[in-house]
Amino acid sequence: MVDAGNYMSDKGWTFVQAYTSVYGSQAIVHWIFYKEATTPNEAVKGIMTKDEYNKTKNNDRNSI
Repeated sequence: MVDAGNYMSDKGWTFVQAYTSVYGSQAIVHWIFYKEATTPNEAVKGIMTKDEYNKTKNNDRNSI
């Protein structure tokens, strides 16, 4: 998780807080980051979302 936090910091996000919760018997760690941005696109600049990753993955399969 520290690598993920460093990655977010490198993309301009500021770490605010971390806390844990329990769901069933599973401990879940939540990390809260903040970034000032004027648009959602500006906020996610440089971060690949799950949807973008899946599109890239599907495009790679189609090019074979």
